[in-house]
Amino acid sequence: MNDALAMCQLLKSVACVTEKTLSSALQPLGITYCQATVLRRLSKGSVNMSALAETLCCNKSNVTQIVHGLLRKKLLTKIVSPQDRRQVSLSLTAEGEQAVKSIDVSLRDVATHCFCKLSAAEKKQFCALLDGCLASCAEAH
Repeated sequence: MNDALAMCQLLKSVACVTEKTLSSALQPLGITYCQATVLRRLSKGSVNMSALAETLCCNKSNVTQIVHGLLRKKLLTKIVSPQDRRQVSLSLTAEGEQAVKSIDVSLRDVATHCFCKLSAAEKKQFCALLDGCLASCAEAH
């Protein structure tokens, strides 16, 4: 296996283990990692379904399922455009805003633990390397 392919596999493995670890931390809150990602994105302002699909790197039908779960939990509201019913905007409810605060505490603690073996300088370098990889992949895509 060449080095680039080995690095891709390693990144995928790290992402998988990290996501499982973060998901476990969210279980007491009754929220999945994908739901947490949506809520955290909405905490930055109202967003449409297409933007969420891009954030989650998945198709709109998957986002629809995630959003319906959050609507049932009353953590967000859905606003349909009167001009075009296909245009839907989502925003957090007060309960959703509270959930984001709890999510942030849970995820920050677990993420800190996941990277505790790295020094501050190594974390900064790691982020820079990942940014470079992301840019290269985006150019190739």
